[in-house]
Amino acid sequence: MQGRDIAPLYLAAKPPTWRDEYFYEHATVRSIDFIPSSEALVRKDVKYIWWPDFKHEELFDLRADPLEENNLAADPAYATTRGQLRQRSIDYQQKYTRPKTAASENPPAAARRKKK
Repeated sequence: MQGRDIAPLYLAAKPPTWRDEYFYEHATVRSIDFIPSSEALVRKDVKYIWWPDFKHEELFDLRADPLEENNLAADPAYATTRGQLRQRSIDYQQKYTRPKTAASENPPAAARRKKK
């Protein structure tokens, strides 16, 4: 996860403009059967998750579903939102992940995700 000092949010007389989303990656722990790797883009109202080991997407409307029980990734009504968040997630992944090695060892996220 990328971040910056949050002290100005509570120390400044006039808090600065702050980001409205964050991207995270979580590596596999022990094995994919224990804790698989994941990538996510989180905003106040929506969360997009990519599970690379399973090539599976999840999308949650956090205002309507704060417990993340209803995956909307396949819902046609959310296709535009899913596409925008997918692309934003890919952009973050390409910007912040480990340095690229041979293409066959670490293909770009865009190549790994086939648009549905």
